[in-house]
Amino acid sequence: MAALTMTVGTTQQVHAQKLDWQIDSYGFFDNTEGDNTYRKDMTHFGLWVAPQLSVTSKNERHSVNASYAALTEPGTKDIVSKGKPFLYYKYDHKDLRFIFGSFPRRMMKEQMSDYIICDSVRYYKPEIGGFDFLYTNDNGHLEMFLDWIGLQQDDVREQFMVGLNTRFRHGILQWGAEGYLYHYALRKVFDENEFIHDYLTAHAYAGIEKEQVGIFDKLDIRAGVLMAADRDRGEINRKWHLPIGFVADVYAQWKRLSLLQTFYAGERQQHFGNQAFGKYYLGETFTQSPWYSHTDINYEILKDKQLSVKAGMKFNLTDGGLSFRQCLTLSYTIGGRLYDAK
Repeated sequence: MAALTMTVGTTQQVHAQKLDWQIDSYGFFDNTEGDNTYRKDMTHFGLWVAPQLSVTSKNERHSVNASYAALTEPGTKDIVSKGKPFLYYKYDHKDLRFIFGSFPRRMMKEQMSDYIICDSVRYYKPEIGGFDFLYTNDNGHLEMFLDWIGLQQDDVREQFMVGLNTRFRHGILQWGAEGYLYHYALRKVFDENEFIHDYLTAHAYAGIEKEQVGIFDKLDIRAGVLMAADRDRGEINRKWHLPIGFVADVYAQWKRLSLLQTFYAGERQQHFGNQAFGKYYLGETFTQSPWYSHTDINYEILKDKQLSVKAGMKFNLTDGGLSFRQCLTLSYTIGGRLYDAK
């Protein structure tokens, strides 16, 4: 605690603190069927539960937070199949927010598009270990983060990613960018068949966003480019693969019903295929097709300040065929204050 306090320059008096508790839960059921050219049929099913304690300064600018997230997966032998500790410092004042440590991915201002970071990554890697910088104003936001995924050891590759997510608006016009750079390096002890991989993916776009359009509560239309720079240093010429394509997203919401339609056309992304998915490829594998259409229909069954339950159907059409996903997600948060030093 002392080292962290010295590093971030927190000089609040010890007595000027608040102690809060919170329990977050996130459940998911996601079943895929149909064509498996680019994605295997599979079922993801689990529930994360994360109790948290937070010590906050009296002016609420500084906080130190500790939690432990436990995953239970129905159908497995273990009650808890995976656990993730979180410990992070947060500064939050006016337009600036800074987080340092291991913290939940859901704390990001906006989740990235599925073709950048897909659902299955969010299901099983809910944490970011590093830091996150967020600037917001009335027109939009700029967010940058570092996620240090692997500290080099004898049997662990050094790997990290640096990400950017930004969106700004003027009237109904909007523009922004999202993406990440992934460095997939070597272990301390490695063989001659192991090589460093560098991967950059980015999505830049412009469009319109407006609330209350006809029967829709919200309409969001974006068009732009999806590009990548992809290199495996084990290839003879260490060639950079530079695919680029056009991508468009249309999002419409009517009450609790929403529709997201995505269309991609261009060069095949993720040059090294599914063998690299989950390593440095974190986006949907359907972009390996020269074109694909994604239709995402969701209905929010239950909704209040603490609870959200959504049911969804997702259709992915590529040059290989059609795949169909059925999804159900749950998000529930409770919390309160244990102590307040007035």
